[in-house]
Amino acid sequence: MSDRQRHLVIILGILFVALLCISSVGAARYLYRRVATGTSEATAPAVNELVSRAQGIIVTSVEPDSPAGRANLQPESLLVGVDVFPLDVPDDLVRYMETYSGSGTVILTMRQGDSLVQLPLMLEPGSRRLGVEVRSINSPRPDPNTTVVPDMFPTFTPRPAPPVIAIVLPGGAGEAAGLQVGDVVTAVDGHAILSNEELVAVIAGREVGTAVQLTVRRGPDTLTIPMTLGPHPDDPSRGFIGIEMAGN
Repeated sequence: MSDRQRHLVIILGILFVALLCISSVGAARYLYRRVATGTSEATAPAVNELVSRAQGIIVTSVEPDSPAGRANLQPESLLVGVDVFPLDVPDDLVRYMETYSGSGTVILTMRQGDSLVQLPLMLEPGSRRLGVEVRSINSPRPDPNTTVVPDMFPTFTPRPAPPVIAIVLPGGAGEAAGLQVGDVVTAVDGHAILSNEELVAVIAGREVGTAVQLTVRRGPDTLTIPMTLGPHPDDPSRGFIGIEMAGN
């Protein structure tokens, strides 16, 4: 081997070692981000169209020792989504957390300029508390020099919300059809369902053995689930899905 060939081999070896070091640093930074945030690109839900179009709500305060505080959520942040659900008024966030039955990680989507940023919040075991107070975009900014009495706090009238399945009864029609806890029932036979009461009223008028199609929202997906109604435990002649809904 000539001196020229020997020098070429040495240079190629140095380049190979340099590339290997750069790759290792990149992999280490990626793993650090996953550990630091407690989530990854694969586990964060995709931002859907409803969330991206949401008006949003504004964070007014964050408790330091809380899921929001530990995630470094800042006052004046504009929240447009929680998991896959849009946020237009403060009650949207309240209602979602009241019926939350997830794994303990809540993903908040924030609008920063023209971009959407997702922030994972790790809930405390057995708790649904986020440790954050919010206001509507159209509400006036709180004056820190003003003492607010309880009667002055704004009240929000809950908007109708589709039923969320809290329990799927064993051996019932819902279990046989593949319904799951957390499914949101949005329609029966193509007719929109906006509340628990509407779903109860629609099914109460159907007899046992009636075939129906439920439209449900499961995470980011919308599914059509055919099923045959079973007997109601209080009246065997009435149709029954075999579920219990959140809030009942």
